Amino acid sequence: MRPKWKRAIPALLVVAALANLMTVQTAWAQADTGTGQSESKPESEPKKQGGDGTHPTDKLANQATNPGAALIQFQIQNQFIPESNNSSGYANSFIVQPVIPISLGDFYFQNLVTRTTLPFVTTPNPDGPVSDTSDLGDTTFLAFPVHKQKVTKSFGYEWGPGFAAILPTATDDRTGADKWSLGPGFLGIASKGGVFEEGDSLLFGAYGYNVWSVAGDDDREDVNKLFAAPVVVYHFADLADQKGWYAGYTDELWNFDWKDDGRASMPIGGRMGRVFSVAGQPINLFLQSDYWVADRGTDPVWDIKLSLTFLFPE
Repeated sequence: MRPKWKRAIPALLVVAALANLMTVQTAWAQADTGTGQSESKPESEPKKQGGDGTHPTDKLANQATNPGAALIQFQIQNQFIPESNNSSGYANSFIVQPVIPISLGDFYFQNLVTRTTLPFVTTPNPDGPVSDTSDLGDTTFLAFPVHKQKVTKSFGYEWGPGFAAILPTATDDRTGADKWSLGPGFLGIASKGGVFEEGDSLLFGAYGYNVWSVAGDDDREDVNKLFAAPVVVYHFADLADQKGWYAGYTDELWNFDWKDDGRASMPIGGRMGRVFSVAGQPINLFLQSDYWVADRGTDPVWDIKLSLTFLFPE
């Protein structure tokens, strides 16, 4: 059994993330007006294109699908897994993920983009004496110092080294490794506009990290895993006369277990989504499905994921 104090860690992290989110948003609002009160604009005022000719919705959609973008986000995501290998029953993963960028000013890496993932996991029922469970999972924290470079009017890139930490916040042995794990990461993303027509864009690149266990339960297996994800997202100029639509490769991470001879867990899939506003609040909504071409043990066979992200542009 895990100590009861661990059950409070995810809740405290959520509260801290929300407090940080509110603090940053308030600070930005005060910086914009100098008084802490935002200037109201008529609802009928048309949105203008940016200096590079990009429509504001297209720019926000590009940021919302870019893991290196300096955009405050609060993501709520549910991944339903109807079938898993060597198991019976379903599995599910519900996550909350705040993304908090921190400006580094005139430093070469202009922003530090932090991403914290807090999961609640329902495991499948393995074929054997162990039953399924629904409990909190381990918390993943990522931080990437990001350098953004505009090369031409239609092409730019972002890159940066990274830091990853996995905290043993799981409340059941089946939903976590019970290890403190740390490691380096890397991010490289490019964006090209005008791929097929004026107004469209293609986002492509990759990011990943490798973690090693540095402390934790000595009775549990040590951790040495690589997590990586290719990023490929095509943003439509418009679809059905609407801005903000995109289609892309899955956001699910591949992982390779070096303690198990590099055995891989590799989902392939796609997502379709749109960035739009509801009552003035920008959101990013997408639906995704994946199939695992390589798996370990009780990895999923396939899944379906629904993601809702609240966006807070500067």
